[in-house]
Amino acid sequence: MAAKQLAAWAPLLAFLRDLGPELPMARPLQDMQMPWELTEGLRTHLIAMSPAQLTVVMQAVTNLGSAVLGILLAKEGLEVEPTVSALTVTAQHLARYAHEEPKQADMFVAEMSQTVRRLLQYVRLSA
Repeated sequence: MAAKQLAAWAPLLAFLRDLGPELPMARPLQDMQMPWELTEGLRTHLIAMSPAQLTVVMQAVTNLGSAVLGILLAKEGLEVEPTVSALTVTAQHLARYAHEEPKQADMFVAEMSQTVRRLLQYVRLSA
């Protein structure tokens, strides 16, 4: 599973590594520790964005749970498939491992795909 996650999360990790040498860390049920360079790098990206791009970031945080994916989508740095893969790789693996009904996992992937497509469409229309 770790190899699949690393492959799916490669664009996110590359973006974070470009911001600073340290990646954020968190332990379960504890606050995340954000290195200063990463915080400032994210802040710099957000300050440079248009209102439409910031809307995409906020929607991605709210609906997808990821500010980094939001930034990458707002800057059109990711397409639909890599984004959906990053969002669903763990859930899909766990569904197979737990022998859940494939229909639930497919519905989750479809929902994430639809949300990502709408966000990308909004970015393109507002450019």
